[in-house]
Amino acid sequence: MSARCNDRVPPTSRAWAPRTADLDQLSTSDIREDPTSDLTAVRTHDVNRPATSSEPGESRVFTPLVQPANALTSDLEPRVEAASPRIQESSGATAPSEPPARSTPEAGEPKRASGISPGAILKDRFLIERALGAGGTAWVFRARDLSVHKDASGAHIAIKTPRPDVKDTARAIARLQHEFRHVQALAHPNIARVLELHSDEQTWFMTMELIEGRSLATLLREPTSLPLPLKRAVLMSCGQALAYAHSRGVVHGDFKPANVLVSASGQVKVFDFGAATSRGGEDTRIPAGTPAYASPEVLSGVTPDARDDVFSFACVAYELLAGRHPFDRRSSLEAREQGKTPPRVSILPAPEWLALLSALAWDREER
Repeated sequence: MSARCNDRVPPTSRAWAPRTADLDQLSTSDIREDPTSDLTAVRTHDVNRPATSSEPGESRVFTPLVQPANALTSDLEPRVEAASPRIQESSGATAPSEPPARSTPEAGEPKRASGISPGAILKDRFLIERALGAGGTAWVFRARDLSVHKDASGAHIAIKTPRPDVKDTARAIARLQHEFRHVQALAHPNIARVLELHSDEQTWFMTMELIEGRSLATLLREPTSLPLPLKRAVLMSCGQALAYAHSRGVVHGDFKPANVLVSASGQVKVFDFGAATSRGGEDTRIPAGTPAYASPEVLSGVTPDARDDVFSFACVAYELLAGRHPFDRRSSLEAREQGKTPPRVSILPAPEWLALLSALAWDREER
């Protein structure tokens, strides 16, 4: 495949990157004294999901989209070189990629694979099959564990690795290490399991349970609303996951629709604990949050506690049940300053609505 590409196009090198699309700039950002974030341009979305629109009057039945287990697409753009045996020989250790603009290398610079891309083999064990998604500081890939029989349980996993185009790679690596330390002891059916943390000469990556499904953020943007029983089931599963984590002294710290996966069978998994905190844990957290879902305390730089997860959960619950964000996607700080009050969710009886409204309180003590 590499030779065929070279026959068609000049021998230029481009950095590989998953195809992604903006999701209303709702990605996690570092909370710093200056307004910077980890990425010059943040892109998050499910990969390999083309934008579609329904014809007027078209009736659609909701079905979560999953990639077939045997669909091994490289996700490479036509003009990009395929991953070569060099990657296998170096056990997946490759140079950090250029930013998404894919600039041409300097004259005389040797061509080489950039970052982790489909076809790479990491640590002589993990075969990268295709990209699953991209977040603010990390990429997630579907991979096969070559040490396990291809038909055995656990043969396919997810691999999360820092994006090579972040401004501060060290911070992205630190966040990945922090996430692993906080999630490795959690065992709950609604929390995505982390398996191992690895590094080689130039990259770190974490192996995780593979969930074939779609993010709740994507499902919320479907032209057809999710069935109410599914909405309630998703919220119940997320609530149980967060409650379990809290019982183990772990606060998620960045709960939002993009950090929830729903499988075709309706299984729900909460993931991405990169901004988590824990009782008595090491102070390794890099302050981060998503403005549309983080509490005023988190956006002010205060260390999250369980009540901040409650606020984030309430934002997600409101959006899922009402079909709109409680504060029109404004940050909680901006909404508080403007005195915004979310309209009542009509499908909720009075006791449930009052509980949801309480969870959306600006002050922790009132949640």
